[in-house]
Amino acid sequence: MIRRPPRSTLSSSSAASDVYKRQVMQFVFLFGLCRCLVHRYFAANDRSHSADKLNPGSFRDTVMGYIHFRADGTMAPIQINATGVGRYSAAERIQAENYFGASDDCVKQELNPGWGVRVIAGSHLHFPRIYDLPGEGNTRLKLTLQCSTPVLQPVRIAVSSGGQPVSGLCRLHLGDTSAVCELVMSEQLGNEMGLVLTFHAIEDRSDNGPGALLELDWISID
Repeated sequence: MIRRPPRSTLSSSSAASDVYKRQVMQFVFLFGLCRCLVHRYFAANDRSHSADKLNPGSFRDTVMGYIHFRADGTMAPIQINATGVGRYSAAERIQAENYFGASDDCVKQELNPGWGVRVIAGSHLHFPRIYDLPGEGNTRLKLTLQCSTPVLQPVRIAVSSGGQPVSGLCRLHLGDTSAVCELVMSEQLGNEMGLVLTFHAIEDRSDNGPGALLELDWISID
């Protein structure tokens, strides 16, 4: 709690005022909201996550989490974990709404429960720095994509890695809710990789809206 000093001590030279100022500054820099590219983030300095053993009383270790806004403008609970933002563990499902980069036409959708991303023809999602890869050194991996609802029209999803030698192609037919495809590496990867998913309509079905394709819930790598 920030305690305001008595009015009689609100002097710039008073000890009580100095304590108050330090409390306010500590509060101001304790947390904040920021926007980078297409995402909004919550950032906080949290001593419980600190790895700064030489300065255990400092607030130098920042943790971050993704912000998701509901349709009514309220903010969904923010998850803070050891993974942070902009990196992903292949040991668990990667939630689609936690992409690090995306085209402007991608829209986050609140599901019941959780969140997903609605994409149209030409949309792309970027998930960099995926670690905990199964069988480090493999040249083939399995990618699973899970949708929250049946797809609205046949979809082809091109998979690349933003500069790394990874390629794959997934197809979903009308009414499908999931797809599995093989990722092929032209050379062995290290302990991290990135993925870029680009969505294409296989055929035009304009009755479903301009390019509406699917709502992606999560992806996984095995």
